[in-house]
Amino acid sequence: MVSGIMPEQLSKSLRSPRMAGSWYPGQPDELERLLTSYREELPAMQGRLDAATRWAGLVCPHAGYRYSGRCAARAYAALGDWRPGRVVVVAPSHHEWFPGPSFWSPQPDHPAAGAWRTPLGRLEVDVEFGARLGRRLPGLGFGQAGHRDEHSLELQLPFLQHALGSFRLAPLVMGDQRPEAVRELAAALADCLDELPTLLVASTDLSHFHEVGEAAELDGLFLKKLEQGDEEQLLSALHSGACEACGGGPVAVVLGALRRALGGVQVELLDYRSSADTTGETDSVVGYGAALIRENPHA
Repeated sequence: MVSGIMPEQLSKSLRSPRMAGSWYPGQPDELERLLTSYREELPAMQGRLDAATRWAGLVCPHAGYRYSGRCAARAYAALGDWRPGRVVVVAPSHHEWFPGPSFWSPQPDHPAAGAWRTPLGRLEVDVEFGARLGRRLPGLGFGQAGHRDEHSLELQLPFLQHALGSFRLAPLVMGDQRPEAVRELAAALADCLDELPTLLVASTDLSHFHEVGEAAELDGLFLKKLEQGDEEQLLSALHSGACEACGGGPVAVVLGALRRALGGVQVELLDYRSSADTTGETDSVVGYGAALIRENPHA
């Protein structure tokens, strides 16, 4: 036991995995083998980023690994040998609505030391980044809101650990995905990026429960808007119902934050598939996409 810290305090400062053993393997060796097998299926997938990269982003799905694991693996393979010191994961809340985004903390109302645990180990939360973001964004909440039983952030972490090893984690869940909330968080994140190389991950699945052909049309428009690199166009398409994504807000946040910070972005689509690729059932599917967002050298 750490001196001066009681067991119940340690428990509260650690976010334990909720989906391990169901949505993805709960045993470390089994999980490691699965993630390695995904990577080995991509022998021609070369890393897109070099060691000098400052900031970049990924769009990754968050379904059970059986359905979207191979799609997510394509995104993480694109990182190559780049090893950012910080990862900001922006994910949607599927179970709770709350105003503004929520930065996970073991203490309500302020950032405090803590960690997320997966079968592959612990990830320390970047408390200093959380505090800086809170000063820049007064509407940022701290605590457990949106994080208690949410899968969308947790599903990214084993992939990140497998690809990067250790890093500081900034865990953000959005309860409010309205355009104004998206713009405010994107601007705040851009202002808070510093000299520490940082990866921003937007966690999202695409269309839900449409026939496979209709899903492909909806998802194709979403990915087209994403590839154009303008979060306002993406938000407009989502708001009109022309396309859909449960994490559309987080995607627009990451896109907008990097566009502001880098002066221009280049988006590379890496993968698209649906649950039909796993189940063979085409009447009602969920779409999954993967993309890399990096600096546009011509901006």
